[in-house]
Amino acid sequence: MAAFANAMLFSMRGILVFVIGFVMLAAAVSCGDAHYDARLAAIDSIIEERPDSALAGLRAMGFGAFSRSDDRAYFALLLTEAQYKCYDSIASTDTIDLAVNHFTGNGDREKLTRSLIFKGATLEELGYNVEAMEYFKKAEETALSTDYHNLGYANHRMAVLYHNAYAESELHIDKYKRAYNYYVLAKDSIYQLKCLENLGVLYRASNMDSAYFYISKAIELAKLLDAKESEFASYINLSRAFEIDSLFEKQKEVALYVLDNGIQYADTNELLYSLCRSYSNLLLPDSAQYYFDLTTKKADDNPITRFLAEVDLREAKGDYTAALKLLKQAEKAAYNIEKNSERLQLFYSEKEYDRQKTKLKEIRYQRDLAILWSIVIVLIIVVSASVCIIYIKYRNNLRTLEEQLSQLRIDSILQLEQHLNAEKKLTESVASYIDKAKKLTEIYHLFGNHPQKLREKFLALLDDNDDKAQFWEVLRAYVNAAHNNAIHKITTDYPCLTESDIHFICMLMCNFSNALISVYMGYKNPHYVYNKKKMIAAKMGINDNIDIFINRICSK
Repeated sequence: MAAFANAMLFSMRGILVFVIGFVMLAAAVSCGDAHYDARLAAIDSIIEERPDSALAGLRAMGFGAFSRSDDRAYFALLLTEAQYKCYDSIASTDTIDLAVNHFTGNGDREKLTRSLIFKGATLEELGYNVEAMEYFKKAEETALSTDYHNLGYANHRMAVLYHNAYAESELHIDKYKRAYNYYVLAKDSIYQLKCLENLGVLYRASNMDSAYFYISKAIELAKLLDAKESEFASYINLSRAFEIDSLFEKQKEVALYVLDNGIQYADTNELLYSLCRSYSNLLLPDSAQYYFDLTTKKADDNPITRFLAEVDLREAKGDYTAALKLLKQAEKAAYNIEKNSERLQLFYSEKEYDRQKTKLKEIRYQRDLAILWSIVIVLIIVVSASVCIIYIKYRNNLRTLEEQLSQLRIDSILQLEQHLNAEKKLTESVASYIDKAKKLTEIYHLFGNHPQKLREKFLALLDDNDDKAQFWEVLRAYVNAAHNNAIHKITTDYPCLTESDIHFICMLMCNFSNALISVYMGYKNPHYVYNKKKMIAAKMGINDNIDIFINRICSK
């Protein structure tokens, strides 16, 4: 009890000293904006760097300390901003609504912009992301053209919304870029770093050159700011980028650098998984197993990352059965995440639908009124119009239909010619690739006992083709044409099959030998073809051998 009493006394004494300090600071800045209480201006000056101190000061004063509507609105804005930046729970938008409503009419665009931003942030916290997006857009439109920080922050929040909603678009990347440019103009290095980190992560999935560019800039800026956590988080991001780019040696080197120099600043499990995967892909299973054993299962651990690390480890050890089971578990975990994201988007869509429904009622009322007037006008025209005018319109319409019919006939002939030309080109392409397949068979018979020479000849032959991806497209089209659209039916009935699985089935249906298939698919040993058949049969859930299944389709 005595310890508790001493702690309370210390806490109250600290708040008292804080309030006195604010009063003194207010006197120092009283020459500033005389339109608002100087104490609020003093809190505003530290809210960005020390939001916890600002929140304590605001709570010590309370709404009752201010009688003027300007000051009360300013207090509401600062209180919401401090709560948001301190991750304090916000139950409703009532407080920030006071600021939004007041600054909408008093002409202070800077504070109106901030009020709109934190109204959007509050709605985001409450789960109303569609409405939050609207307020961030309003803030961007309201902000002065020189208000770079608030323009950057509005775009930053919109980027986070798009990112968290699992939106399949580039909107979040564009918003992060705009936010970064505004933060550069505002000379706000901390927020520049946040944008660079996110851009480095997002570009890994679409453009590796851009990913390396933004990751490098993030590392440089983090070193300049001595932001160790951001620096080593960016190094781990760089390690992941090297993995995606199949540069496993570089992935390992970067991960080891973080392990030796910044383990206390990094996500330990993420780092250990990266090392496990790099060693697995470098075919060093013992080292991979060592780092995997160091990982720990935590509640906030990423299950997919763990599964993929263990899959790479099992493959490096040649345990493909265990790897397949782990891949199925990873698929299930990914499916759960996807379903959650779908629910999130449905929730947003439902909110948007409720808003649009109110607008739709107004539109329908206006439409019904317009239809009523249109009927009255049409009746007047019908009564006053002559039979001659009606007949002329009828003849004009008939002539127009005849012209349209003639044009359709011409278009049909042109489309038929194009189809015939396309079919001719397809036949020529199929013949070319069948000829290439024969050459590959000859190469295999000549160099089958010399794997390295066989691979060199195979790659040289494929290099003759300007577009290697076209080979698979032509082969798929050929199989569909030869076997009653079989590949299209298989992909529809078995959506679990990957593009690589479809390529494999196409070669089986063309009676390619196991040796030739192993060359095309890049396998080290023709025995892998047998394993691939079993894996595809398991995916499709068929009891028959895959060859029996293929023969049944080809015989139809």
